Amino acid sequence: MAIPVSGVNTGLDTWLTINDRPVSFQAGTENLAVEAMEYKQNYVRATVYAPHPVEIFIDQKPLNTYNYGLWLWKPFTYAGLYELRVHVPGSDYPDQVTKVRVVPQYFTQKLYQNMQEDLSNIAADLLFNLVSSVSERVKTVQRLQDASPLQDYRHIRLIIDHMGEVLGALRRDPYRVLSNQTEQREWSDVWQFNGDSQAIGGDTLHIARKVGRHTQTLTLPARWQVPQTVLSYDVYENRLLKQFLKKQLITKLNAIQERAVSEIGKRKIALTHAKRHNFSDVGEQEKGIVALEHVIDECQNMKQRCLQWSNNLFLRSVRGEVSSNKATQVFLKHPHYSRFYKLYLQFQQRLQISLNSQTYITELSLRKMSELYEMWSVFALTRITIDLLKEEGYEASSQHLFYEIDKGNFHFEVRKNIASIVLARDDKRIKIIYEPNYPNYNIHRAEGLVTTNGRSLPQTPDMSIEVYQQNKPAAVCIFDAKYKRVREDDGYFYPLVEDIDKMSNYAANIQYQRYDTISKRFRPSNIVTSAYVLYPGNRVYEEADGKIGGIPLRPNMSLDHQQEVRQKLRDILYEAQVI
Repeated sequence: MAIPVSGVNTGLDTWLTINDRPVSFQAGTENLAVEAMEYKQNYVRATVYAPHPVEIFIDQKPLNTYNYGLWLWKPFTYAGLYELRVHVPGSDYPDQVTKVRVVPQYFTQKLYQNMQEDLSNIAADLLFNLVSSVSERVKTVQRLQDASPLQDYRHIRLIIDHMGEVLGALRRDPYRVLSNQTEQREWSDVWQFNGDSQAIGGDTLHIARKVGRHTQTLTLPARWQVPQTVLSYDVYENRLLKQFLKKQLITKLNAIQERAVSEIGKRKIALTHAKRHNFSDVGEQEKGIVALEHVIDECQNMKQRCLQWSNNLFLRSVRGEVSSNKATQVFLKHPHYSRFYKLYLQFQQRLQISLNSQTYITELSLRKMSELYEMWSVFALTRITIDLLKEEGYEASSQHLFYEIDKGNFHFEVRKNIASIVLARDDKRIKIIYEPNYPNYNIHRAEGLVTTNGRSLPQTPDMSIEVYQQNKPAAVCIFDAKYKRVREDDGYFYPLVEDIDKMSNYAANIQYQRYDTISKRFRPSNIVTSAYVLYPGNRVYEEADGKIGGIPLRPNMSLDHQQEVRQKLRDILYEAQVI
């Protein structure tokens, strides 16, 4: 049985140390102060206050040791946020769980945060370049990501405060019009039977009447549908009002809350760093976090107000769907509806277009540095590619990175093995695909791109640029991102040999399989014009006459470095006969 030592009453925060610094088990902590680093031996020790024995798990995997009380933890290529769990076997102690942020070796923590911000900016650039409706509307909207959650909160708070006054006036005198409707009535309640009255099938009445010497039976439906004119609130102006309250404002408030949560997470990391180094702006950073927490609470309150307003008596029977936002005479001349319409236009101009890339990027930030770097480098390359293609006259024809959850509100999501971005010029189409899946030619018995590597397994690089001429594959450029590098004797960093070998394998085995009518068999042929690894180095590397190599990508690259990468990508596209 596990027996606690004499310090059992001491708090959990004295059980373990990492690198001789205490590990905190407080909720929300990331233990940045322990300075755990990737590629480095980090020393985890049990203190005299910890129960005995304890078992330690990192991301659900046991951390083994040959010397109880000291565990060596060396995260290879995995900077990021880890879960640390302490288990006390044979006791009633519940498992204790905390988070430990491992800082990157290749990049500073600041550059790590810059990559997350850069992904947001790249997503914004791609949105404006790929979604034509946004490109038209953005002329009247400031840059997408320039506004912080605090700024957006202040704008929408003013709108909602004024909407409270407007709704108070509208409740007293809502706009309504005479509307023709139909109503079901019993036959005895129908005042007049005419051509507009329609019988409803079902029960009937049988009425006997004499016609001369004979008696006839008249059959009369018991229920009728008759027209009537009533006052209705279900008009265009009230529909737009309900849609604005119930959908557009609430969608925007949700987006502000999500961005505020993400911003708080980033600021808390920066605050921990600032406290450890006694920076002078610690107080200001703490105030910023408190302000963002206030934003989250207030947005929740404002959402409740919007829902209550949308449930006003005169709006309950109103449909909340409109397909336009035209300025009617009511919006222009009615004293209260005109106030609402001005607020609506203000919202459209300042706040309507929004992009939620934070959900996706926050998920990445909670994973490992290698995953964040690989995703960042792929999208950094995508942005350069699209810039080069647009310079050459290509235009975006379709995209599957952004989907519109409501008019003007876009979410960013990476979908695998589909043409995420397609650009076209004349009869040539360029497909940018993330994690394409090239099936094995032994299994895939159809014309298309396949791999001849091995017997049955597919090949899935991180990104491909597929070139189609008259709907037939003409060239393929392969890219694989690796958060790995090696320093050579010249002092520069280059990609690893095994990663270059993998690029050679892609170039040799990803092929275009066509049906040969003479032999009546599928025959693969070479299609890959280049295969490059994306890595955090500082030199463009080439071999095989430039067909194979490495492209160095790092946050905050110098202008010379950016130009070198841009020129290399231009050469790759030239070899694929794209430009």
